[in-house]
Amino acid sequence: MRRHIPTMWAIPILVVLIMVSSSFSVFANSGDVNASNQSSEPVTRAVAKWTYIVYLNGDNSLSSYTDDDLSEMESGYNNAALNDVNLICLWDKKDSGDTKVINVYHGGYDDISSSAPWWSSEMDMGNPQTLIDFVEWTVENYPAEHYFLDLWDHGGDYDGAMWDDTSGTNLDLPALRTASRTIYNDLGFALDIWGYDACLMDAGADSYQIKLAADIIVASEHTEGGDGWDYNALIGNLTNNPTQTPEQYAYSHVVHVDDEGGRSGIVTMAAINTTKWDYYWIPAYNALAQKLKHKAGTEGTNIQDAFSNAASADSSDWKSGKDVGDIAVQLKSGVTDSDILYWADRLLENSTTSLGAGENTCIINSYDTDTSGKKLTTAETTDTSEINSNFYIFIENQWDEMLNQVYNVKADVNNIEPTVTIDSPSDGAKIPKADGSVTITGTASDSDGTVSGVQIKFDRGDWINVTGTSSWSYTWDLTNVSLGWHHIMVRSYDGTDFSELWPAIDVEVIPNSPPDVNLIYPVGGEILSGDVNIQWNATDADGDPITIDLYYSDDGGSTWNVISTGEANDGSYLWNVSGLGDGVDYIVRINATDTIPQTTTADSGPVSIDNIPDDQWFLQIQTPGIEGYQNLSMEPLELTENTV
Repeated sequence: MRRHIPTMWAIPILVVLIMVSSSFSVFANSGDVNASNQSSEPVTRAVAKWTYIVYLNGDNSLSSYTDDDLSEMESGYNNAALNDVNLICLWDKKDSGDTKVINVYHGGYDDISSSAPWWSSEMDMGNPQTLIDFVEWTVENYPAEHYFLDLWDHGGDYDGAMWDDTSGTNLDLPALRTASRTIYNDLGFALDIWGYDACLMDAGADSYQIKLAADIIVASEHTEGGDGWDYNALIGNLTNNPTQTPEQYAYSHVVHVDDEGGRSGIVTMAAINTTKWDYYWIPAYNALAQKLKHKAGTEGTNIQDAFSNAASADSSDWKSGKDVGDIAVQLKSGVTDSDILYWADRLLENSTTSLGAGENTCIINSYDTDTSGKKLTTAETTDTSEINSNFYIFIENQWDEMLNQVYNVKADVNNIEPTVTIDSPSDGAKIPKADGSVTITGTASDSDGTVSGVQIKFDRGDWINVTGTSSWSYTWDLTNVSLGWHHIMVRSYDGTDFSELWPAIDVEVIPNSPPDVNLIYPVGGEILSGDVNIQWNATDADGDPITIDLYYSDDGGSTWNVISTGEANDGSYLWNVSGLGDGVDYIVRINATDTIPQTTTADSGPVSIDNIPDDQWFLQIQTPGIEGYQNLSMEPLELTENTV
């Protein structure tokens, strides 16, 4: 199995996989297979549908299994997908100097190590920087619409994964958080799927460490067999159907992950939508923990019985790790407190794929042949000695405080949770990115005490302290915020509990709207002379100040001349055309510019300029024998149809 035992590294442990879109290379034979060629720096590639990235760590007791799984990848890969699916592996075995970067395809692989500037012949797979360099380089050099990262190795629940025996290191939970957040920040987006082909990695504390960097997490609560995932089936499924969405592939991944073992080698597997897990499951998880804490005395025995009866992640290797969904089921049959029962129901709504699941269920697909379906979502410890205060799920939630109250204090906590609201902006608000920032405001109160703090979080990020308590505010800097929809959640704290409900809104950060401008006069067809009152109407949906620039063309728009620039948006400008020559090809243009700046232009149709009034004529007469012309003054001549 792929369970890491700190004192016995000889027992295999399951590895984590992250899937990424790029070019795919497949390993042909078991054992150390020679590369088909040594490639140079990768050339610019078209964007594939998927890049599947495998962090293939066999620098431990699993070394020989890397050969087996690479053979499965080679067998499963359909070369018809060479332009659609990249399969890139960082492959390390137990010997010194055997690390390779390979591009896998059906029948073999290319050794592309020399094209990776960070590569060395012996990489430390337990160093987070190795994972960071590999993933970021692969995404840059093998771009795709979707990415799957696969962490392949031993796994050990709260001990982390990726043991490198040569270096004596592993990726513990703090290291996984560091690596995942660096990858997210450097890439500017989350990977579509983060998978652990490793034992016991479907644990709440583990997933919480990487949730920012993964839209979907695929992992097992139970230990896995040494051979791990069935790559013949998984890679075959992807290369035969490369247009699958991440949700579709995550679903089918669970279906086919152990085709070779008939779900006997891998007895649990779940694909979890990390966004819904963070937005809906985690608030229910925290609220349930607080309600259990409140009744740790009067319901203490019933609570401990529920924990004891709930399905273990693995009855041999992590007995104290209990499926949180089954804890909720056991609580419903063993306790009487209405608040506990209410939040047990809310947790279950977000933990199942059954017809009774809520619309916000975080489970894309799962199975459990170990306990006949009792394990629903993710495991968490019920042993206070396993709590690590450095794990962010315990820093930001009340599970650890609850366990201490239930098992050590064994007394009720008499406290009414505080409340909190978001008053501005409103749900569904559209926020122009050009505003630079937006102030979020709200209120908080506590009926039996005082509010000691209010926190806010954006999307799947960390909780942030705001300014104020009963009346609070937070200025959200939009500089590095992506366009599109964002989830904003708040909660208050009274020194004992967080608010029972965590209100949330969804807002859309939009590009700044350019001004709207309409030229009212002239519009085309007018005959202009003397003073012309140019008129317009200009507005900006974002409320930005508008500056007006005016131009004219005397050649039908081929060239432009300034009338005036930097004018206030007051709707009119007096233009004197008496100095312009008469003509019929004049066009008037107005530019309305906001503070971004963005400019909107409006042109008139052709207009004429006629500066000689029709009722003024002059007669020039040339007298024979007298050089030149003489102007004769005369009264204006009225022309009629009888005038000759």
